[in-house]
Amino acid sequence: MVTVTEGTFHVNGADLYTKTWKPETTTRAKLVYLMGVADHVGLQAYDELFTALANGGIMTFAHDSRGWGRSARTPKDRGNVGSNEQVLQENAAFIRAQLISDEPVFVMGYSTGGNIVLTLMCLPEYSDLATEIRGWLLHSPHVGFAPGNGNDFKGSIVRLFAKVMPKLQVSNTIPLDKVTRDPIAISTQKKDPYWEPTVTLEFLDGLIGRAEALRRGEVTLNNGINSVWVGHGNGDVWISYKDSKAWYVRQTLEDGEFKTYEGWYHQLHADLPETREIFAKEINDWILARLI
Repeated sequence: MVTVTEGTFHVNGADLYTKTWKPETTTRAKLVYLMGVADHVGLQAYDELFTALANGGIMTFAHDSRGWGRSARTPKDRGNVGSNEQVLQENAAFIRAQLISDEPVFVMGYSTGGNIVLTLMCLPEYSDLATEIRGWLLHSPHVGFAPGNGNDFKGSIVRLFAKVMPKLQVSNTIPLDKVTRDPIAISTQKKDPYWEPTVTLEFLDGLIGRAEALRRGEVTLNNGINSVWVGHGNGDVWISYKDSKAWYVRQTLEDGEFKTYEGWYHQLHADLPETREIFAKEINDWILARLI
């Protein structure tokens, strides 16, 4: 049986809620996972994914970021993740905390989490991670908004107002029927008491700025990063599949793969029930293949 453990990660005066999924048998690799906007470790789709990985010998570490899930303890905390620098620093600290390990460590990011992971892979101040991490995985990473959903226009307005009201909390309405095709997953997430899609203008400004830097090639991979897997569904109408693939194509990697999921929506880990097993197996296989 997979052992699921709750814990706390202390950083910058905050106690962030954490969970680990430990295999019943030998742990062959460790995975540090960064989630999307407003997501938290208690969402059912994550538990299913991490349990499947644990059954393959991969131990997963995840946390509720500052401002979301059980790490947001008051209404004032909701979405208040801090400055761009704080977001990067706190997520890097969580990754580094798992590096004292006898097993190879991998890092994976989804959507906004993928945006953060990509940025950490590029900025010189985090170059120490390049030689410590065995492989990097991104699924549906936020390199740009999908065309036609109006988010590019909204983003320009947000960035303007973020300069004068950075801590203003706004509801970041996510149309769940646009990110997964499973009506049960939509219903479950809507009813989840800890899923609160609130953000600050400061956070959105940082996210959009990081995406622009990645999209325009203003930041490049640190030396030592060789093994990278990117997965994105070309049915994603929320975050741009085209921008994600364009970023990957520009890279020169010894061990790289871009996986197109034909017709899949944004939440690869929570799309149709029959696709989730496929996704989990491909992540499991990619990681374990790098242990040989």
